[in-house]
Amino acid sequence: MRCYILRATTSGIRNLVNPVTIEFCGSKITYNIKLNGNNIRAIYGANGSGKSALILSFLFAKNLMHEPYYLKSKSQKHFDDLLNKKTNTFFFKCDFAVFDEKRNNKKIGVFSYLIEVKKVNGSYRITHERLAENKAISLNRETSLILESQDGKMICNPSINDLFLTEFQDKTKNLLSDTSFVSLLLSNVTDFLKDKKNKLSETMMKLVYADMFALALKIFVQNEDLHLSYFLSPKTLQEYQEMSPDNIKSLFISDYLTSSAPLTKVKKGEYERFVKYTERLSRFIKIFKASLQKIKIVKKEDENYYYCTNNLVYPDYEVSEEFESTGIKKLIALFPFLDGADKGDIVFIDELDANISGVYLEKLIEVISLYGKGQLIFTAHSVEPMHYLYKFSKSVYFLGEENLLVSWIKNANYRPYTLYQEGMIEGCPFNVEPFDFLSAFGEGK
Repeated sequence: MRCYILRATTSGIRNLVNPVTIEFCGSKITYNIKLNGNNIRAIYGANGSGKSALILSFLFAKNLMHEPYYLKSKSQKHFDDLLNKKTNTFFFKCDFAVFDEKRNNKKIGVFSYLIEVKKVNGSYRITHERLAENKAISLNRETSLILESQDGKMICNPSINDLFLTEFQDKTKNLLSDTSFVSLLLSNVTDFLKDKKNKLSETMMKLVYADMFALALKIFVQNEDLHLSYFLSPKTLQEYQEMSPDNIKSLFISDYLTSSAPLTKVKKGEYERFVKYTERLSRFIKIFKASLQKIKIVKKEDENYYYCTNNLVYPDYEVSEEFESTGIKKLIALFPFLDGADKGDIVFIDELDANISGVYLEKLIEVISLYGKGQLIFTAHSVEPMHYLYKFSKSVYFLGEENLLVSWIKNANYRPYTLYQEGMIEGCPFNVEPFDFLSAFGEGK
């Protein structure tokens, strides 16, 4: 099973004052999820327009959904710097589909998730969280409530009679201002199913889908270590597989792998997978640097783990990844995310073009568009990706003044990269002349 974003709206991070919306489908929900040719969104805009803030919004939402008590895990200053000073409110709403990739991407269900964080009496609190199901054929129709919390109080759908919800409501009392109910699902579902008399209900399954969606989000942010983690799938995926062999074991298997230079922590039982992953990483780097012969793993061990570093081997020398060029290190860091987009994850990358030549980047975008099983949302300044993406409606977005997000729609012989550079995209007026820089470099006259 996989998750797929249909539509997402967010605001409140850094300079994102007004809501911005990214769409992967129209208002009509199709029976089968169409991936190829509709799985990439490129976001362009001037420096300071809010592109990075948009990517950070999804990272913040993921952390709220997946990390228990995330609002307590960081300092007050961290959230003061992250949230918009004007609104002090973070808003995130996402309509997502769960589909079966083994059955021609057949739709299993469509869900709507909302979370809102506000600064209340000097502290950040979750003021609203809602998970609902969309049983209609349109995203604009009213949804059916599964679970909701407002100002820390849980609200259940009175028409749903479920023992787990009753216990869950009791266990989360007075907690939901500080942590999302989605972040508490795993431990509570696991505890509930330890009693052999309890079974995985349809309602529980729908709640699990929300946590699956959070797990599917992979976010790479420039100049921060937010993208580093240990090798292989998060422990929670393994726990889900162990909850109930009859219902969960094959529910959601992520092929997402991560490699965090200069040290990668690998469970001994997963080492062979890590070797194969490193071989694929080596083939990827060779595309950009043909003189690379291989990537050699150097490992130390304790009782349960290998601690691995990579050495890049060339004809005349060998160098640790730590001392490689900035460009190669960035490619190594990006690979698991691009690999995730290929394998079925929902991947966000800030400034994808920062260390990849435009020629390579255009081809990379094309192969993920044609063959990728996941979604890729990235920000960029280089227009090369537009040369391929302009053929697909709403694959290119422009973030302009006052957070105005405009999507490109195919229009006769017009090309988005030409209009963008000429300042003819709404909200993105690049009306800059060479002499405008004289005031900065000259005498200021």
